[in-house]
Amino acid sequence: DETRDVDSKIYEWDGNAFAEIQTIPTHSARDWHSFEIDGETYLVVANNQSGKLREIDSVIYKWNGESFEVFQSIPTCGAHDWESFQINGKMYLMVANNQNNEENPSVNSVLYQWDGSSFVKMLDLPTQAARDWEYFVMDGERYLTVANDDKDYEENIFSQIYKLRIEEEADDAGDKDTEEGDDAEKEDDDDDGSSCFIFSATQ
Repeated sequence: DETRDVDSKIYEWDGNAFAEIQTIPTHSARDWHSFEIDGETYLVVANNQSGKLREIDSVIYKWNGESFEVFQSIPTCGAHDWESFQINGKMYLMVANNQNNEENPSVNSVLYQWDGSSFVKMLDLPTQAARDWEYFVMDGERYLTVANDDKDYEENIFSQIYKLRIEEEADDAGDKDTEEGDDAEKEDDDDDGSSCFIFSATQ
């Protein structure tokens, strides 16, 4: 299909095999990711391209007991991947944006936070034709790593590892959590006073 508007399908195990139960319209879908919030199941799709347009919505779906229904649409730029993770009981979603309508690969990937009813944008991170995000914990520290790419496959591209720090009290958040020379960004959560710090740990 030249438009790249090809449906995705959901299958359910019937005891003997997987049987198709639902068809969902998608646009050059690159990734599906499942996660749970408060016992509810969600699916999010990375819609990459519709025709020549890459700045299109990706969609979060919620299971209603019989099928997945549209829950929230999120603007993305050539989305390639979604990653979810929880910190201190809060759910986060990270999207890997690959390129914009002008095929410029220098676009921000975006971190979203669950606010109790929907996902809200929390932080932009500069990426280069991002293909994948992965969250992991090592020695009690939390990290996000991105796989950057050169869309023309002509040169080596640095990927980054980011270290995440969460401060429960906004009054205590400040210079003590960032070191001179760190490429740090900060967003405050007004709901409970917590802050999310993300800074580059290594290349």
